[in-house]
Amino acid sequence: MQDLREKTYIVPEDIIATLQAMDVLEQKKKGGADAVINKARVRAWADTHKVDLKAIPVDPDAFVVREVSRSVSEES
Repeated sequence: MQDLREKTYIVPEDIIATLQAMDVLEQKKKGGADAVINKARVRAWADTHKVDLKAIPVDPDAFVVREVSRSVSEES
């Protein structure tokens, strides 16, 4: 969960809600985790919804933060 949050900046509650809606979480009592993502269920969900797991679905360059000069914003 932490890895997903750090890589996507999506809040954990939204990640959990999405994974629950996809029905890919398994409840665990062992190993220190309350739930784990079932990879087989993820693959099955992807097959059902025709999602290519090998393709990069998002262009990482679309998230580049561009700095705007402070003097430009102060002039407005």
